Amino acid sequence: MVFTKQKEQKIKQQRARMQTLESLDHVKQRAKKTGTELKKEVGTRTGTAIVTAFILVIALAWQDAIKSIVDTAIVSLNITNVETLIRITILYKIVIALLITIVCVVGIFLSSKLMGRNQQSNQKAQD
Repeated sequence: MVFTKQKEQKIKQQRARMQTLESLDHVKQRAKKTGTELKKEVGTRTGTAIVTAFILVIALAWQDAIKSIVDTAIVSLNITNVETLIRITILYKIVIALLITIVCVVGIFLSSKLMGRNQQSNQKAQD
């Protein structure tokens, strides 16, 4: 009977160790999965930040180009009346804002489309 109790205790201890090992294995798998997901998310966020920075640089470049074009157009009109010049300046700012908005929206659309294609190709590669 003593022999049987010792054997039962050893079996219980082995089962406890097995459960602990299984639990640790489960934790390890979850950690690995979470790490992979985190790496993917960091990559996605970094890519988005880089695209956003490029869009900002493009918008600033277009702003300068559009301002130069509109400045040249205003100078060629030879306006001497101050009220007219003020009205044209307000219109000038509105035109520049609209043109820059259009250029930026097109840029955002194209970059989003490109990022969508990259994500689809990444998903196909994982499957």
